[in-house]
Formats: sequence, C-alpha cells, structure tokens
Amino acid sequence: MTSKSLFTNNLEEYRSLMYYNPDGVCKLNLDGKIVDSNPVFEEVSGYSNTELLGMHFKSLMVDPSRWEHEQSRVVNAGNQRIAGFECELKSKTAKCFVVLLSIMPIFTEGRLVGQYVINRDITQQISERTYSVKIQNMLAFSQRMASIGSWELYPDRKTTYWTDELFHIYGMENTGYVPFEKYNELIHPDDRDRYWESFKSLSTGVQKDIEFRIIKPNGEIRTLLSRRQKILTDNGEILMIGATQDVTEQKRTQEFLFKSEKLSTIGQMAAGLAHEIRNPLTSLKGFLKLIPQTTDPQRYLQIMEHEINRIETVTNELLTLAKPQVKKFQPTDIEQKVANVLQVLNTHALMKSVEISVEAERNIPLVECEPSQIDQVCLNLLKNAIEAAPIGGKVIVQMAQTNQEKVILRIIDNGPGISQENISRLGEPFYSTKENGTGLGLMISQKIVLEHHGKLEFHSEVHKGTTVSMVLPCRQPRN
Repeated sequence: MTSKSLFTNNLEEYRSLMYYNPDGVCKLNLDGKIVDSNPVFEEVSGYSNTELLGMHFKSLMVDPSRWEHEQSRVVNAGNQRIAGFECELKSKTAKCFVVLLSIMPIFTEGRLVGQYVINRDITQQISERTYSVKIQNMLAFSQRMASIGSWELYPDRKTTYWTDELFHIYGMENTGYVPFEKYNELIHPDDRDRYWESFKSLSTGVQKDIEFRIIKPNGEIRTLLSRRQKILTDNGEILMIGATQDVTEQKRTQEFLFKSEKLSTIGQMAAGLAHEIRNPLTSLKGFLKLIPQTTDPQRYLQIMEHEINRIETVTNELLTLAKPQVKKFQPTDIEQKVANVLQVLNTHALMKSVEISVEAERNIPLVECEPSQIDQVCLNLLKNAIEAAPIGGKVIVQMAQTNQEKVILRIIDNGPGISQENISRLGEPFYSTKENGTGLGLMISQKIVLEHHGKLEFHSEVHKGTTVSMVLPCRQPRN
C-alpha cells in the first residue's frame, strides 16, 4: 500500500470517527486543548467549531479538578482506552449536561500525540434515573406511612420478592426475596389452607381480597389484608403481584366501635324500654291490690300473665341485642328479624306518633347471615327512619326477593330528606345528619352488610324523604 493510499485510509477513518459518530467527539493535543470537534459535540455544547478550537477541555467541566484525576489514569493506562465515566459538562449557555466520557489516546509512530475525548450525552437517562429513584423513595415512604407492602410471587419458581415495607410488616430483615417455604411458615396455621385456596381461585380468574393472620418471628400475631392479581410475563410465565396491608389496628378499632355503638344504641333505647316495662309493672301493682278484694281473681291473673309476658319479650329482645355473639352464618328469616326489631322500637315510634307499615312478599327465602349482626343493622336503619320522620309521620318497610337469589329490605320515611351532597358522606365516621349523632351506627351497618357480601344504598329527596335499601344474598359465597 502506497503512502498516499495509507493517508487516504487514515483520513477516512478519522472522518468516520469524527463526523459519522453518534456521540460527541473532541480531539485534544497533549496540553488538553481542543484541536477539532465533531458536529454532535458542537450541538450539545452550544459552541461552534471555531469557538472550541484552543479551548482547554477541562474548562468545559463543571468540576475541572476531575480532569487532572482522569489524566493520571490515562498515564497509568498506557495505550489503553479509559472506559466511560459519568461527567458533568457545561454548555455555552451555562446549562449543565451529563455525558458518559471516554478517553482514547492517539499514538503516532509509538508516540503519544493527543487524545480523543468521546462524549455520550446521558442527561435524559440520568434525569429518568434520578426521577425513578425519587419516585421509589416517595413510594417507600408512602408504604411505610400506610403500612402497605408490595410483592411478586412466581408460583413455578416458588419464590416471592418483597418491598422493604413488607419485610417490616412481617418483622423480618430485608433479604430481597423470600423462599416459598419460609413464607408459608409465616402464615397462621389456621389460615394457611384458606390463603392458598384463594390463590387457586385467583389462577382461574376470580380476583378477591383476602384477610388472614401471620405469626411474626417474635411470636406476635398480626392481621393482614392482601389484594392480588395474576399476570403473564413476556415469556409466558405466570406472575402473581399484589399489595398487603397490616390492618391489625383498624380491626381493633372497628371492633371497639362496633361494641361502643351497640352499647350506645341500647343506651338510647333505655328510656323507651323503661316506659315499655313501667306500664305492665303499673298494671301488675294495681291488680295485686285488687286481688285480695275480689272473689274471682282468675280474670286478673290472666291479665297479669299477659303483662308479665310483655316484660319478658322486651327483656329478651334487649338481651339479644346486648349479648356478644359468636359469628356464625345460618339461614335466617329476615321478615321475623324485622318484626322482632319493630317490637323493640314500637314504643319509640309511639312517642312520635309515627305509623309503621310492613309490606312483604309471600314466601321470602331465608337469608344466610349472622343473626345478631343483622339485628344490629335493622335496629340502626329502622331507628334512623323513625327519628327522621316528623311527628305523626310514616315509615314503610318493604321486603322482597330479587331475581339474583337475593333479598331486598327497603325502609322508607317521609322525613326532611338529605341533599345529594350529603348522601355521599353517609357512612363516614362522626358525620351525621342528626344533631347528636356520631355516624358510627351507619358506618358499622355498612361494614356488616359488606361482610355479608351485600350492599346498602341510599336514595333521598329534600322535603320528601329517604329510602334505604339493604340487599343480602340468600347464600354466602364459598371460598
């Protein structure tokens, strides 16, 4: 090869490096000054080729001292290329941009004559990476505040990956992932079968939240709520993802509120119940005085027995409401439940001269429910309707079966009604349309109905009245 053709080839190689390179390139002399630059670097730096000529490269660096450090690396590397390192440069407009900078020594006949500095603009990648880290930190903080952790489960590998907060919830050191066997041990033995059974239903497309207990390494039992979803990865592998929240304190609070509201309701009914009992007691005292004065006490005794039965009925209903019940779903006559509650509330309605009428379809099926809890809901809803109705007002109770094997109970009052704005707030704790109400009764009622896989709906018109509809399934779903 002739010297001319060699020169031509070298020139083509040089042009390829400088002018066809997607990265910015500067050619430096031994003093570190720029003797040439390509259009890419000129565009990103904002300087023209003429302005860059003779400029020391380190003057473009946000931290010029970094240049000396990298030059010592060049000397130690000999004829080796210095691999890319992140470096901040400043443009003509003083705007900073981040590059992945590589230094390539230039040799001529074995002599070091200069350097190529190759700059790949990674400002966008750095910005995205910084933003991603910021988002991750914000997410981690939010999860800690809400006590919610995220996880991934690969069923085929039997391996789960947890976020930091989930390790915190389980009381474990963050190891990044948890073997299947270890995860299984953490689930409470009484909930273990139900937990994994729910995963089987998830694999068939049935998506459902599950509440379960765990036993932390220190022996503490916590209640968790998990929401899961099945997805397929790009390679067709099944992946379960979800979020788990520690709801132990919420459960304790709800149980406390439930008990408190029940006691509060009984307390509010005390005046009516006392009136209901006082009347037959007055009769009994009167007849006891009359019996010694008559030769035929039998007719008095029959009336006295009737009055005693009235007292017994009232006290039995009170005990039903007050006594804690073990949760046990069983077929229940909802019509009879409503009748029992109405008997308790009868005096309350009479004190306001509120007329209560019942409209029930024939042959309404039994509802599978926890009887004492449905007692509580019916009591709260009917009591609210009576209190909302004006003096001399009316409350209508309707019961019917829907087409989806469900029973619907409607309670209609002709009270002042509730605005649409306030209806959306019904069920919020400590929000009530009543002057001395707490809103806890309705909140607890909604919770009970939801636990029965039912729904509670409100429809109201101002100055016309309110309709509350409770829909309950005849059978509870089997999990």
